[in-house]
Amino acid sequence: MTEAAFLNVLDLFATIAKTALAIRSYIVSAGAVAEQQYQRKQLLSAYQVRRRWKKSDARRLKQLGASPAALRRVAKTKTLGRPIVRKAHSLQEILCTRYLELRPLFDPDSSKEARQKSFKLWPWYKHHVEALYRGEQRAIRESGTRSPAATAREKVGKSLGISEDAVHAICQAVRNERKLFPEEDGFPEITLSDHAIWMETGRRPYYDTY
Repeated sequence: MTEAAFLNVLDLFATIAKTALAIRSYIVSAGAVAEQQYQRKQLLSAYQVRRRWKKSDARRLKQLGASPAALRRVAKTKTLGRPIVRKAHSLQEILCTRYLELRPLFDPDSSKEARQKSFKLWPWYKHHVEALYRGEQRAIRESGTRSPAATAREKVGKSLGISEDAVHAICQAVRNERKLFPEEDGFPEITLSDHAIWMETGRRPYYDTY
């Protein structure tokens, strides 16, 4: 390798190192901003219930970084009992907790029972329930069975361990939400048999083609 080529390689490595440092700096900065915003969100939630503060909330408010005025206010209250302000948590703690809660859904080594428990914590749980209802309703209608809507609600509710009324309420909430955002595509129709495969294996066959 000539001296010129060697210097070119060094320049390339220097450029890569600078880029990596810039990316790391951006990630650290973005993480700090996200953490700050999350802390503010927790404090705002605490302020929204200030009329119901109790003496036991003083410690948690201090941990959240509440203002001196807020701390004076809670110090003056004579209401006793368990605190209503939630404990302070870092964004990292919340993300780690959510990861551990949802991991069984896609971990092939997890049990069916663990997946079923995690499924109800899934952020898109209600959309999944509504997609299951649509999938079952279509299958029942095509089979010629009477009252496909009622039968679908019954089957989905029984499979998920919730009432028919709960299935109806969830589906209605999702439909109302879809009216507000008509440009967004809803979940594809899902059958209970496909859902059962997910719960058994951790694999979602109905998304293989999406």
